[in-house]
Amino acid sequence: RSVRISSLSKVCELRGSKYVQSRLDNIYKKVKDDLSNGVKVLFIGTPCQVAGLKSFLKKEFDSLFTVDLVCHGVPSQQLLNDNIGLYQTNHKNLSNVHFRIK
Repeated sequence: RSVRISSLSKVCELRGSKYVQSRLDNIYKKVKDDLSNGVKVLFIGTPCQVAGLKSFLKKEFDSLFTVDLVCHGVPSQQLLNDNIGLYQTNHKNLSNVHFRIK
């Protein structure tokens, strides 16, 4: 899932790597609302997500800053779900998944 934060005190919510497709939900709309209200926005995503946002916005905003992350392709959420299911078969108390802990 995509995460929206509005202060540096919540930046820890952005930590952690993920290796599956992310759900954008209504992030593009939230970005558009923020930009329309004069809020500076930093959007970080894969090149196709950044392109999707710019296409959704239909115009340039001086207060929008974007960062493209390198993307080598990602597996589907179903592949992750299947692997978690296999893991849970052998380890009944799985409560959280971390790809990298930093």
